Amino acid sequence: MSLFNLNFFKVVFCVALLTACSSNTNNSSEGKQKEPKNNLVVAKSYNNKLGFESGLKIKYKKYSAEKCFDPIPSEDEEDEFQETDPFCARREVTLMRVYLTDNDISDKINAAILKSVTNQDKGALNINSFVDEVYEEEDYNEACEEEITCEALDFNEAFLSISITSYIYMNGAAHPSNQVQIQNFDLQTGEIINMRDLFNTGYKEKLKRIVEREFIKEHGYESWDFTPRNGSFKLSENFSIGKKGLSFVYNEYEIGCYAAGAPELTINWKDLRPLMKENPYIELE
Repeated sequence: MSLFNLNFFKVVFCVALLTACSSNTNNSSEGKQKEPKNNLVVAKSYNNKLGFESGLKIKYKKYSAEKCFDPIPSEDEEDEFQETDPFCARREVTLMRVYLTDNDISDKINAAILKSVTNQDKGALNINSFVDEVYEEEDYNEACEEEITCEALDFNEAFLSISITSYIYMNGAAHPSNQVQIQNFDLQTGEIINMRDLFNTGYKEKLKRIVEREFIKEHGYESWDFTPRNGSFKLSENFSIGKKGLSFVYNEYEIGCYAAGAPELTINWKDLRPLMKENPYIELE
């Protein structure tokens, strides 16, 4: 082989090697720019009766603001202790944003989520303004710590079930307060899914008996604000749709004292099948 041909092959080999290295470097850089794994959820179509792809993607973003108050000194000069402790008012929101193939439906769902998070009318308050309200707090005694977290519970191409969990601790309170709000969205319309969308007419009393029976089986008879089997059991409207069944959440004080916490239970779809009507969300065997 001539010297020219040998040098030519060396040049080609070096160019190929540099190109491969450049490609690997670019891929690595792009990987670093991607959202964290737990910050992007993509729907998998395990049930798609509707024959359309929602294109569901979910992203989370955290917003926070804090304003700290100095302790208030005691008026008694001889008292070595201060009257109050330092306290920081804080509001932190982990907001969920939904992306669908149909942008109008995405906007509708996101507006509903924002409304629930801010407890405001649709469009009345954006998330930054809501969080920054902390800076306007002037009263040490009314300051509070607040955390609001959105989370996807379950989904397919037809529905999305989410929870919005609120933790609030008022300065000086005996204990914090926790509340969970669940919403189920129809991904074809953006509307909230209600129980009447899942069950036949006249379902309520039969469903209440099923839920009461399972509640007692899981949580016992004691410490609840109802007398078993006398009709005083309350059927929670706070429910989520899932692959395994219909889950119910009772918030603090809703069905018992604070110490009883927030009991949950799940009813298998097979136990609910006699009450259910045909719907696009759950495929019954």
